[in-house]
Amino acid sequence: MNTTIIQPGYDLTGDGLISQSTGEVKEANTVTIVCEEGSFITFRTPEQMEKNRKAKEERIMRGIMRGGKKKEKFVFVDAHIGFDGVSPAMVTRLIYLSTFAGYKSELGKNCPKEKQEHGNPLIRNGIHLQKKDLAGVLRLSERNVAYFIKEVCPNYIHEDDDGYLYLDSNSFVRGGLKRKSFKQYQQIYSNGVRRLYEAANGKHHKQLGYIFLLIPFINVEHNLLCYNPDEKEMEKIVPMSPKEFCEAVGFSYSNLSRLMGIYHSIMFDVNGRKEHFLKLICDYNGQDNGKIIINPGVIYAGSALNRLEIAKLFFAEKAENTAAKQ
Repeated sequence: MNTTIIQPGYDLTGDGLISQSTGEVKEANTVTIVCEEGSFITFRTPEQMEKNRKAKEERIMRGIMRGGKKKEKFVFVDAHIGFDGVSPAMVTRLIYLSTFAGYKSELGKNCPKEKQEHGNPLIRNGIHLQKKDLAGVLRLSERNVAYFIKEVCPNYIHEDDDGYLYLDSNSFVRGGLKRKSFKQYQQIYSNGVRRLYEAANGKHHKQLGYIFLLIPFINVEHNLLCYNPDEKEMEKIVPMSPKEFCEAVGFSYSNLSRLMGIYHSIMFDVNGRKEHFLKLICDYNGQDNGKIIINPGVIYAGSALNRLEIAKLFFAEKAENTAAKQ
């Protein structure tokens, strides 16, 4: 039995395939297929194959960015977090401490409900942290730990009656988000944050904190500082200029070059590569209109494929520069 199959949504004419919806004409190929009666034949259009290719590529890239089969650990942070009353250096330390958030299930089945309501437990090497542990974890003096606790408790860190610490669930979440929640979140990647913190070697916590303070201004998909962080179309994004960045964090714009020099001096490991925390992208001598891009190895909530593209485009340092920094 002979059957003529025409691509759905098209008609066959002497000029080729013509779209029933747009009238667009495309070249057609005629193929003779001989098969057993009752066989089922499928085909994919070029558009479908391209869509499938991109989906497969994103799955592969997601695996690469997460370190292969082992999923990369991250913590959700409220994208509109204000860090009220917390200084930039202490914000950096809070973000670092958040990477030790465990799952509530780690508290055990018999854990009282009131303890679970505190938030995600802060756990390091299987030990539920207490205030006495923070000097070692944060690599700070006892005096600076006291200042830290004063600024972040109880708004961001909770302590239960037994002295154990939890990450506030209104601002941070480790694990699945509630389906009924309409809150926008950013994602903080534990490996990236820890290696950035370690690379700073106890210095420049204040400068790193300037960026963390501006989490509400980080574009979800393209990772640059801007005034419409939910916008996905690049040409519609309204960037935050370097001068506006300085005004937002209370830093003197006249010293911007020195600040950028500090950021440039900090190199940290991302999947085996030495990278910077941020990049100032601008024309030659056009710093005033520059764009500030954040490394997606530290903070990123968009698509896995776009995350890789940002990393490749802005943070793939040259091999000789990387070697020189090591």
